[in-house]
Amino acid sequence: MKKIINLSLLLIFAFVISSCTTKRTVVVREPAPAMRSEVVIVKKAPPPPKTVVIKRCGPNKMWISGHWKWNGRKYVWKRGHCERKRKNKVWVAGHWSKTQGGWKWTQGHWR
Repeated sequence: MKKIINLSLLLIFAFVISSCTTKRTVVVREPAPAMRSEVVIVKKAPPPPKTVVIKRCGPNKMWISGHWKWNGRKYVWKRGHCERKRKNKVWVAGHWSKTQGGWKWTQGHWR
């Protein structure tokens, strides 16, 4: 009987001690998803780029121009935006190019 009481006290003590410890939040950062390699080819040529007033970006930021995006039925204008510059990287603008099958979109990216 004394062993059962000692064992019970030991288990209660272990539970109390474990619940008193500081709890930590662990943040797991997953790697950024790879750039999608979706190929978009459209039979109809995109409209000419819009003439827009380029917004002045803050320090360490640059203007990423807008472009025509195919939504599956028609071209829609995706507005330009300011984006933080990346150290030792150069922005390569996205563009439409004429191919045998139609017009192919190449996504803009940092290189």
